[in-house]
Amino acid sequence: MGIVYESNDISEIAMIQSVLGGAGIAFTVYDELHYKRIGGTKIAVRDDQEEEARAIIEDYLQSVSGGSGAKKIVKEAPIYCPECNSKDCVQTFWSMFTNTPKYKCRSCGYKFK
Repeated sequence: MGIVYESNDISEIAMIQSVLGGAGIAFTVYDELHYKRIGGTKIAVRDDQEEEARAIIEDYLQSVSGGSGAKKIVKEAPIYCPECNSKDCVQTFWSMFTNTPKYKCRSCGYKFK
């Protein structure tokens, strides 16, 4: 899963959910209940739909804001597990509250910084 959008504005998140859902792209919302906390709410899609989702979001943002909102699209390089080289890695819960991100591979269980 790759994060394709993040915002502290829950109405923006709702609009992006609607746009992605209308395009038939399955997504997962992270931190929806705690959207005012560190990092805001994030929308993630399957790896094979990530590029398409980013294009759809960018088109939508350009159509409603003249391009000024496109900066909220997350274009981070994926995190790879140093043990098994999987892209299926997530940030650990407690590291979200520190300045040192730590990750856990969902494939092999390896924890790393």
